[in-house]
Amino acid sequence: MRNLQVIVIGYGRCGTSMVAGVLDKLGVEMMRGELNEPIKESNNVYGYFQHGDFHKMFEGSKKQFDKELSKYKDKKGLWGWKEPRSIEHMSEIFKYMSNPHFVWCKRNTDNQIQSMRYHVFGNKLHYLQVAQFLDDYNDQVEKEILNRDLKLISVKFERMLKNPTVEIQRLAEFIDLKINNDAIDLIDDTLPLFYKKT
Repeated sequence: MRNLQVIVIGYGRCGTSMVAGVLDKLGVEMMRGELNEPIKESNNVYGYFQHGDFHKMFEGSKKQFDKELSKYKDKKGLWGWKEPRSIEHMSEIFKYMSNPHFVWCKRNTDNQIQSMRYHVFGNKLHYLQVAQFLDDYNDQVEKEILNRDLKLISVKFERMLKNPTVEIQRLAEFIDLKINNDAIDLIDDTLPLFYKKT
């Protein structure tokens, strides 16, 4: 059995849920909700693909995170999770994960900032404040890329929406899987919903 962990990162509103959904359709066991279904809300048409117990690890200290992540060190197969804060725990991830592959989701900067302001901060923060948050996050990712030999692919939100077949093929090849219609249909079927809720 091939053991590989796929970790989806990227600051908010950049398509991490969309990519997690595509990975799920490609055959990666993503950490879903407690009922084994993506947790959906009105502003996220793909669902969050976040298991409550698993993602509580990211709320505590590094010591607590280390202890909790160690419980997954023997988990076999092709599996992964979606969590932007994973970038803050790279030492622990490399300590316990045997073969981590990272998917860095990106989006047009202005569109991402505007979407964050509306959906996450309720238009209570100035554009430049959110822009600084995004810059700080991306700087942290780039620092980790420079400091470690990461197995990493970048996925651009706009490219995925415009040409899902090409982008999903890239993603599938990155983790040595075959593309399938279910993954493509996930994007095609939700495009009308997405454009109402950007």
